[in-house]
This record gives sequence, C-alpha cells and structure tokens, in this order.
Amino acid sequence: MLIAKTSTSRNWSAEMALEFSRDRGRTTVRRVRQRGPLAVQKPFNQPNGECQVYLLHPPGGIVGGDTLATTVRATRDASGLVTTPASSKVYRSTNAVSTVTQRLEVSAGARLAWLPQDTILFGGSKYAMNTEIDLNPSASFCGWEITSLGRPLSGDGYDVGAFDQRMQVTVGGAVRLREHLAWSDDRTILDAAWGLAGRRVLATWLTYPADADLVNAVRECLPDGFAATLLQDLLLVRGLADDAHLVRQTLATAWHSIHMQAFGVSACMPRIWLT
Repeated sequence: MLIAKTSTSRNWSAEMALEFSRDRGRTTVRRVRQRGPLAVQKPFNQPNGECQVYLLHPPGGIVGGDTLATTVRATRDASGLVTTPASSKVYRSTNAVSTVTQRLEVSAGARLAWLPQDTILFGGSKYAMNTEIDLNPSASFCGWEITSLGRPLSGDGYDVGAFDQRMQVTVGGAVRLREHLAWSDDRTILDAAWGLAGRRVLATWLTYPADADLVNAVRECLPDGFAATLLQDLLLVRGLADDAHLVRQTLATAWHSIHMQAFGVSACMPRIWLT
C-alpha cells in the first residue's frame, strides 16, 4: 500500500489529459498528457460500446499546496466513462489550499460519464475545486460530484475547514449552469436550514440531454433528501445525507435505472464499484 505524504513533504503538482476517440466501431482512450502522480489503469471496453477508465492518484491523498488538473475529452461519436477506485481524501492543512481543476469536453455525437467516488474533506482541510463541462448540443453527458465532510466514525466532525467549489456547464457555448459554493471562517451554511442543514454529505448529479419524462423517472428513484429539476435540457439532482455510501448507492442505482431512457443503451456498472 502506498503511504500518503505528510504535511511536511514537498507539495505535488499533477496533470492528466485523456482523450476518448472512436475508430473502426470501437472507442479507445489515450493519454494526451501526463505529469506527476496521476495515472490510469488499462481501459475496459463494455458491451454497450463504452470504454471505461479508472483515474488513480497513487499518493493516496491530497495535502495543502497540492494541485491536480484533469482534462477529459470525448471526440466525435466516442463513448467513455471515468471513475475512481476509491474515495479521494483531502488532508488537514495549516495554511495552503489543495486545488483540483477538472475540464470535461464532449463533442458531437459523443457520450461521457464522469462518475468519481466521493471526496472526503478531513477536518482542517482547505480545498478548492473548479469544474468546467463543455458540451456539444448533440453530445450526451452524465456526471456527479459527492463531497463528504469529516469522518464521523473516526471522531472527525469537520469542526474546522475551508471549501470553495465552482462549476460551470455550457451547451454549444451557452451557459446552462454556473454555481459557486464556499465557506471558511463563517460556517453558517453548514447548519442553516437554507444550507446543508447539519448534513455532512452533499451531492450534485447532472445529465444531458434531459426532458420532463426523464426528470420524473429520476424522481421515482430518489429518497428523501434528494431533489431533481430541469434547467432547459439539463437534469440537475441535489442530495444531502449523512452516509456517503448511501449517496453513492442511490446515485448509482438511479443512473443504472434511467440509462437506457437517457442514452438509448444499457448501463454497464464499473466492476471497481463492487470491490
């Protein structure tokens, strides 16, 4: 097992760019660019034509001052899925911010699923994430982000921490969603009824394209604490809970249930989710 570095170690900067492309009726993936401790396992081609890739961060955790940048592009008619083999961990930092940037681009006729497991923010962590999703109008996309605050079973109640999350989704260059969630010294949002209401796991799930029928189908799969809405042709699901495993299971079950309706092919569950 790799041992995560301590806060006294030199900070890491890592970059990974992946490109899914379709050739001779089959989607393949290549590493366009790789620098630092980000890696991928071999691709797994699925019966539904999808190429699945597991994105790895070998150090095992992110500390203050680390910067990770990931770009994933699905070119015309390609079909790709990216997930992670385990939760990402963001460790306590005395001052420096851990920064993650993600850019996802889906071309005409292509389909991309961005389905990482959750990110665990340790108490005292300082974390900034910026996600940009750029979709061609004829593309298909499904993606989620799940964030867990603290580790309750280990006595970490996330009593101290800073968080800055930005997300933008564009379709054909037009903004469908732009949002910013942040807290640091003023943590009212964590317990306020209009904020997280004391829950410590939050999730966002996006699906494009979508319509009212798809929203209704998704709502049938969601328990209390989750809600779905339609932003023009973009499905937006929000969830608050206390159990990250429950959130992952809920989203995975809903994704599997509506996949055929949304994308015209059956879903293929990544095997790594079952281990």
